[in-house]
Amino acid sequence: MQCVCAEGYGGVRCERLTGSIGETSSQNISCAGEPFEFACRNGTIRVEYASYGAAEGYACSPQLVSVRQTCSNPNSLKTITNKCEGLNYCTVQELKEVFPETPCPVQNELFLHYRFTCSEDRQSVCASGAFYMSGRCFVVNTKKKRLSFSESQQTCRKQGGYLASNIDASMDAEVTREVVRQGKDGDGFWIDLKVNAEGNPLWSDGSSLTYR
Repeated sequence: MQCVCAEGYGGVRCERLTGSIGETSSQNISCAGEPFEFACRNGTIRVEYASYGAAEGYACSPQLVSVRQTCSNPNSLKTITNKCEGLNYCTVQELKEVFPETPCPVQNELFLHYRFTCSEDRQSVCASGAFYMSGRCFVVNTKKKRLSFSESQQTCRKQGGYLASNIDASMDAEVTREVVRQGKDGDGFWIDLKVNAEGNPLWSDGSSLTYR
């Protein structure tokens, strides 16, 4: 269960007044057709609420912040937590690429309703089998079954995550070291990078690769 908070309240269960020392809270709307971004000047992002869906009959607008969605993606909270939790800055060029299986039929009604807190406490602990790096948890999937690119994306999404994406050169080097350490000769691993019609590498949310 997730809670939509009244103005002036925050927390996972709306249990605290916002504006506590060392923290700020923000509950907002981001339309599916626009790039999503959120930044913390101080501290890191803590995801308290996230629901990607639609309120039937309403086109997306910031005024929907107090309107209940009538349909939503059941993996919204897990997906956004894995995407943004622990970071200073989180951006998604196209939300529809992150939530391709959302059961809402009208594209211009889709939006992400979210509540983030900027906290000075860093999250640095990951689930068993994962490793922590730059505010995110990574897992090297060494299962024997060979998966296609789309099958790999779906497998990650079912677990509330996504294929490794939007990483820089130093993160790429660390992921590569873990792949070499955990993998075997002949193994292959997918990341969420594609090449467009012009031959330029892009992450699946539409952002550019920042290193070669």
